[in-house]
Amino acid sequence: MADKLDAPRWDLESLFPGGSKSAEFKQFRLKIGEDIKKIRAELDKLTGKFDPANYSDWGRMILALQDLYKNIYHASSFAGCLMSQDMDDTEALSISAEIDNYGAQWQSLLTG
Repeated sequence: MADKLDAPRWDLESLFPGGSKSAEFKQFRLKIGEDIKKIRAELDKLTGKFDPANYSDWGRMILALQDLYKNIYHASSFAGCLMSQDMDDTEALSISAEIDNYGAQWQSLLTG
């Protein structure tokens, strides 16, 4: 069995310095919330059938949804790494729940 000191370690600091208390990670998550609101407002404007007159609008919306999903997935993965690294990091648990909520909101955007 490998000594605890020899065990591989993630360099989470290279992604968001400060771990669960990272100001950069907090800003990243806040932007996800803002993007959800923005996309929801834009989706509400897209009414009617999917036809050649609105293809470009739908194309932009699809790309925005893909980008939003990528950011949610990135944040979720980072939070999962934080929890795996320190199971007593209650802030990481709270962040994970916040990101799960963003994932549910993303799913509701798809339903719309």
